[in-house]
Amino acid sequence: MDKRLSDYIKKVVTEHGVTSTLKMKLLLEVFLRQSIFVNTSLPPKHNKRFWPSLKDIYNHVAAQFLKLRDSCVDQKLVVEMVEEQRSLHKGERFYIRIKKDQEPGKFTDENFGMTKTEQSMKLVNILWEWPRMDLPINKGTGNIQGYNIATLFAKDIKTKLKEILELEEGDKRCYEPHWRHLQWIDRNDLTDHNVMNNSVKGMEERNKLFHEERWAEMSALVLEEFGLFKPKTIIGLFSPPGYYLSLKNCNNGKLMATLEDETGQRLNEGVRYFKDVLLVEARIIIASVVKNITYREAEELLYPLK
Repeated sequence: MDKRLSDYIKKVVTEHGVTSTLKMKLLLEVFLRQSIFVNTSLPPKHNKRFWPSLKDIYNHVAAQFLKLRDSCVDQKLVVEMVEEQRSLHKGERFYIRIKKDQEPGKFTDENFGMTKTEQSMKLVNILWEWPRMDLPINKGTGNIQGYNIATLFAKDIKTKLKEILELEEGDKRCYEPHWRHLQWIDRNDLTDHNVMNNSVKGMEERNKLFHEERWAEMSALVLEEFGLFKPKTIIGLFSPPGYYLSLKNCNNGKLMATLEDETGQRLNEGVRYFKDVLLVEARIIIASVVKNITYREAEELLYPLK
């Protein structure tokens, strides 16, 4: 790996606390475009000096993370161990002194110590894609162009999403049926989806159909029907105790393995799956129904590739 990239990884981990391998990969691409190859073409993707693998990125992130020995993360782990021993040996006295510039029990990791409900609210907030959690959600009252949202979900969306969840094979090319789901379960990055999602024309079309309250209700219905918050079973350096988002009653072994393996739990891949796949599919289905157009026409309308 080029030294400029490894130095950048150290800077991002140290100063911004980024430990997600996928996020770091995206940041490295931005760094390449904006700092190293500003007025020239990028090197080919097979050049591992400038396009390191996810494994290489993970190793560099982990190495830098381990150097932060006096961090709140180390203290959290020690506190957890002490609390465990206190519960096992109730007649014994245990005392721990943590850094003086922090109050005991208060750490910078915003997920540590959050209740299941608080973490659920945080994930739902991410999925709804707005910074506030104070908008009222009155399920069954919203409508999109005269169509009741709850009725749309029950009649047109729920069954279709269930069918999509069980798909294991199919054409993964853009605009083929449910290509995002098929690419996602094969652990392919959704670069094309990100381009479509950031299309100004597509944003304008989506804004015409969905505003915050409407999309909050639909997101709540999708999460309520399919989402399941599970306690983490894989605890490690980058995966503190907590909950991750998975799926209810899903028989797709390929999909569940991606959601619930070590990487899936550590990076909370369920959030990405709901946000980039299920909720996108719900938008497309709604557009096809209310505008009376085909599924593909609705997808090209809301998520144009150019």
